[in-house]
Amino acid sequence: MKVFDKKLYLFTICSLFLCIFQPLFSSTKFQDIKFSGFSGKKNLECRVKYSLNRKKDKFLGTFVIREKNNLLWTHEWQMDPGDLYSIQEFDSALSHEAKKKPIGLNPPESWADKIFTSHYGVQISIQKVVTTDIDEEILKDGAAYNNIDYEKLKTSILASDFSIVVSYRAEWREDLINLVYVESMNKFVCFSRGYVKSSD
Repeated sequence: MKVFDKKLYLFTICSLFLCIFQPLFSSTKFQDIKFSGFSGKKNLECRVKYSLNRKKDKFLGTFVIREKNNLLWTHEWQMDPGDLYSIQEFDSALSHEAKKKPIGLNPPESWADKIFTSHYGVQISIQKVVTTDIDEEILKDGAAYNNIDYEKLKTSILASDFSIVVSYRAEWREDLINLVYVESMNKFVCFSRGYVKSSD
C-alpha cells in the first residue's frame, strides 16, 4: 500500500509540474489562410503551423504548411536563446516587453503568441516575384530537392503575375526565409534566404 501511495504521490507531483511549467517549454500556433482564384486556376486553402519548443539550452523551431493531406512545406531548426531574444528585441511590437525580462526567463510564448501579427513574425502576401528577388543558389537547391529543372522552376515563378509569398525568420534575426507557392508543383519553394538590413 505504501508503494502505491508513493507512485500516486509522484504521479500527482509530475502532473502538477507539467501543468505549471509546460507552457514554458513549448508553444504551437496555427493560422488558416485561404486564397481564392489564385492565378485564375486554383483556390488554395492551407494551414500554417509555427512551433517553438525548449530543448535544454536550445529552442527547436518548426514551420509547416499543409493543404488538407498535402504537405506544401516543412522546416525544422535550432536556435540559441540569445538569437530568439534578438528577434524579440528588434521587433517593434515586442521590444519593450523583451527588455523587461532576462533571456533565461523569457518563455517562447512571448514570441510564438504574436508570430502571425508581428513585423518580425510570419508574413503572408500576394505579390509578383521578380528576378532581383531570387537568390539563384537558394532556388537551385530548391530545384534539386524537388527534382525539377532549375530554369523551368525559375520561369514558372517569374511567369506568374500574382504569387503567394510566405516569409518567416528561423535560426536568427537575419535568417529571413522567403517562400513562393508554385502551382505546377503544388508546393512552396524557398527563393531567397539570408541577411536583412536592421532597418527592416
